[in-house]
Amino acid sequence: MATDSARGSEGRPDPGGTASILSGRAQDVVQARDISGGVHFHGSATALLLSRPRQLPGAMPLFVGRRPELERLWALVETGQQASPGGPRVAVIVGTAGAGKTSLALRFAHEVRSRFPDGQLFIDLRGYSPGDPISPAAALDRFLRAMGIPAPDIPQGLDERAEIFRSLSADRAMLIVLDNVATAGQARALLPGSGDSLVLATSRGRLPSLSRFIQTARIDVGLFDAEESATLLSSAMSGHRDADGPAVAELATLCAGLPLALRIAAERAITRPSTPLRVLIDAPSRCSRGPTGICPGRRRGSSGSSACIREPTSGSTPPRRSPGSLRRVSVNTLMH
Repeated sequence: MATDSARGSEGRPDPGGTASILSGRAQDVVQARDISGGVHFHGSATALLLSRPRQLPGAMPLFVGRRPELERLWALVETGQQASPGGPRVAVIVGTAGAGKTSLALRFAHEVRSRFPDGQLFIDLRGYSPGDPISPAAALDRFLRAMGIPAPDIPQGLDERAEIFRSLSADRAMLIVLDNVATAGQARALLPGSGDSLVLATSRGRLPSLSRFIQTARIDVGLFDAEESATLLSSAMSGHRDADGPAVAELATLCAGLPLALRIAAERAITRPSTPLRVLIDAPSRCSRGPTGICPGRRRGSSGSSACIREPTSGSTPPRRSPGSLRRVSVNTLMH
């Protein structure tokens, strides 16, 4: 609220003077003695104050393979293949748990972030976590705050938040990474309506219904082949322990080409640097999940996959969970 009043030097009313008092909130203010004609504001003060968020987490330092997948993502950026007319480019990176979807998304995001100078947004929607997933309304609240909108100005309703987000992201070049998307409905409200933005969404499902609203490119992330598996294991263990080629190759086979399993196996092997890798692989073991569980040693193509690195035990039937007993890391257990 603006008022004019006359005040003296000590703040008391002064009939001979003029003062302008502004209270409350305002976006556009003009202070002038005399104004002749109309006053016009061009542009939005809010738009000028918007921040350019930089929310990308660091990329995985050890990255192996995925050349075809990266080439498809680059094609989407450089040629606009499978982009909706006038809308953002959207890629859904699909794969099983532990296949390396997030690693691929972040690797590519860091490669192309300079092409999106208006900001990079990242959120883990926790679509497959034990707790509740992040709702679209909560995600938009975080996005709008990151883009510089004060919390009191963010409406409560999902539709209103989505409208503001689309307005702010229109005609801007932004990079948005939506990690662990469970359903198309979880991601739909987080897509810009127009502009030159890129959205990378990772999911275990193909999100087919998302294509009803916007054209998407789907990037399938499969398992590693034997060479890629061995390369990841050797690179992860390099400088931490010795690893002979045949033992690495066998361990890679036990991991069934699953990148998460390979990383877990490498980390477990690193914790026993003085024990030959062959001894760790051949050590007697007991499956803690019983004969019906998914036991180590399954080969690709068998039902299910599990990888572990087994620690040598002092006897063939050690007490369960006692010191020195078998410790088995099930990939399925760690992923869920």
